[in-house]
Amino acid sequence: MRFLIGLDIDGTIVDHDGQLHPETIAHIKKWASQGHIITLVTGRPFRNSRHIYEALALTTPISNHSGAQVHNPNDTNFPPLHHTVPAAFLSQIIAFAGDAVLNGYAEVGNDVYIYRAENKLMEWIQTTADQDVVIGTLDVGDSFTGAVLFVDPEQTPRIQEFIDTLGTVKSRHWRTLRRQEYDVLEIYADGISKATALEHIRNYYGIDHQYTITVGDGTNDIEMLQYATYSAAMDGAFDEVYAAAKDRTGSNVELGAINYIKKVLGE
Repeated sequence: MRFLIGLDIDGTIVDHDGQLHPETIAHIKKWASQGHIITLVTGRPFRNSRHIYEALALTTPISNHSGAQVHNPNDTNFPPLHHTVPAAFLSQIIAFAGDAVLNGYAEVGNDVYIYRAENKLMEWIQTTADQDVVIGTLDVGDSFTGAVLFVDPEQTPRIQEFIDTLGTVKSRHWRTLRRQEYDVLEIYADGISKATALEHIRNYYGIDHQYTITVGDGTNDIEMLQYATYSAAMDGAFDEVYAAAKDRTGSNVELGAINYIKKVLGE
């Protein structure tokens, strides 16, 4: 039997320094050689996940921006997905939130718009030399693939309530224990998630849904953890992430994702 295995990156298969453990690389390469479809399903843009994809020697589709973008760098026959949000929605959110927006960024094609230049944010975004980077505004002027806002935690509920009134755009609250000074809100097209990306990939390869595995640790993993037949939340996840998964596993440092997949595959 062939499984579709969807893996989050940060907090799941890489350590706190963003590095892959040799055992993680070895197992994923082995499972891929056995015919399983291993796909990275991440909130990162492709440019920030490409080195992980290549280190694992994957030839399968990858999902970026939490499901908004899906493509296979090695297969031109794979039908890509690219869901965008009209720029007007982001402008409305920024105008409503006002000073509650501490920082943020948005991506339009290969262009990156950054609200305020700060070292921590620039390191987090990891722009590349071939990109056009616009600093000082989120007036993107065109439909965007992904946008992330760093907001005052006390204002998060109010901002999310406003976004809910807009209809075709939604916000996802990325909760994390490592960032206490601000909340992270991902702005995305309604109905799009890591689960919709995996369903697209599953249909392409004709894999029965009973042979689906997902592992993740964040609130943007909830939909895919609910979606898969076998799913595990990493140790240290929030309660709502645990509730979405069928099982729990160890932390990224303990190679929890790899150990869970080994258990499901009967190794």
